[in-house]
Amino acid sequence: MEYTKITPCIECGACCAFYRVSFYWGESDLCTPNGVPSELLEKLNDFRFCMQGTQGSSPRCIALMGIIGKKVHCSIYERRASVCRQFDPSWQQGTPNEECDKARALWGLPPLTPEIGLPTKHRVGSIFTSGATIKAPAATLPNAAIFL
Repeated sequence: MEYTKITPCIECGACCAFYRVSFYWGESDLCTPNGVPSELLEKLNDFRFCMQGTQGSSPRCIALMGIIGKKVHCSIYERRASVCRQFDPSWQQGTPNEECDKARALWGLPPLTPEIGLPTKHRVGSIFTSGATIKAPAATLPNAAIFL
């Protein structure tokens, strides 16, 4: 049976509940068709918006659904802001992302590993990169990191 590894972000979500998600107002649907939904935004100033829920002392993006560190998804994934699109999990580009590691640590999650971009407990003995297809018995892969 073949499985395709996808982003480790679907079992994390720590960055969405750690950083303020702010961006230029032109990315919103007020200016750009299919932009970030304006009903989910707060105005920062005349030029910038932020996602609701990300500006306080206990941030959590309004678009983040699920349980951090278990299984999460973005309810506006296809319409998310550029700052979200550009935030890579550690090792996705072959280097660690200190901002990813910092958010994960706050939520009690281990840093991602360079071998496969997943916490050590999820290693399956093969090194592969995002989007790679591997063959492995279903029992060796975490459910949240595969497509069936």
